[in-house]
Amino acid sequence: MQSQLPCSSAGAGSGEFHVYRHLRRREYQRQDFMDAMAEKQRLDEEFQKKLERNKMIAEEQTAKRRRKRCMLWINAVIVCLHLSAEKSGCGN
Repeated sequence: MQSQLPCSSAGAGSGEFHVYRHLRRREYQRQDFMDAMAEKQRLDEEFQKKLERNKMIAEEQTAKRRRKRCMLWINAVIVCLHLSAEKSGCGN
């Protein structure tokens, strides 16, 4: 009777290596996919924040210009009223 070494019965057969390699490759692909999706989601969130920030800046600039136009219009009306009052002699 031949004696067997203790580690010879614990090893996997030669066919098992290919199964292990395939499973390992699939797991690495899954992890890479999850990493890529997380990065895409991070970039999408960053882009949405940037869009929101740009929208706020544009709205502020529009409001500022609107106030300026309104003040110009009010000043023009005041000048017209003042001139018409001077012509009619109602100023003094």
